[in-house]
Amino acid sequence: MLEVTDLTVRYGPHMTALRRCTLACRASGVVAVLGSNGAGKTTLMRAISGVLDHHGGRIAQGRISFRGEVISGRDPAAIVAAGVVQVPEGRRVFTEMTVEDNLRAGAVRAGSRAVRAQAYERVYALFPVLAERRAQRASLLSGGEQQMLAIGRGLMSEPDLLLLDEPSLGLAPKMVAHIGRVISEIQEQGTAVLLVEQNAAMALSIAGHAYVMEAGSVVLEGSAAELEASDEVRASYLGDPHAYLGDPHAPEAAATHEGRSLSVWAS
Repeated sequence: MLEVTDLTVRYGPHMTALRRCTLACRASGVVAVLGSNGAGKTTLMRAISGVLDHHGGRIAQGRISFRGEVISGRDPAAIVAAGVVQVPEGRRVFTEMTVEDNLRAGAVRAGSRAVRAQAYERVYALFPVLAERRAQRASLLSGGEQQMLAIGRGLMSEPDLLLLDEPSLGLAPKMVAHIGRVISEIQEQGTAVLLVEQNAAMALSIAGHAYVMEAGSVVLEGSAAELEASDEVRASYLGDPHAYLGDPHAPEAAATHEGRSLSVWAS
């Protein structure tokens, strides 16, 4: 469905944010992209959704294709019309608008009243609390509820591919688990999801395939189960300081891996 091939992105004349980045999303399921701050995850999402130039970035090399058609360089509205919708990091709901008006603002692909009604029904079924508070201003929602609203607004366009940028950011563990369950339900309903996350445990628990980015490059790739079992991923992203060792009682060996960079996944 989505193919990112040898993508290099630069900000200004000197800063390279992505370096020959290559990844793919199938027509169903969840694909996770893991990495620390500054790894290039958000830049990747901006490139796919066509908003790079709004942030001073540009594609210097490579291409992005969706359903066999090149979309890199297209207007963001045209990319949404093609079926790719991004829910950006930080929620960014319209705080002075009601929940229902926020959702209506996302229904850019829903041409008829019947289609819009179906989209509302889907969102309210996924997030019953939004149905209860549809007449309230978004500013009165909790952080978790605002994240639900941001995801719901993205779903109002009935996307084929939903781009989620750090949906668990700043949320309590209980809400993170809830968002994870909702993402699983979204893909079960037929919408593919590209999930950018620092919370590797949540992302790998719901993804079928995953990539790890460092310094603008994809350095690991494999099934979510393979990455979850990887010593490097466990040590760097799942909080297991002795994962490289296979022996939790040998801390002196762990020290030899300090500062080690991840290697490319070998299948």
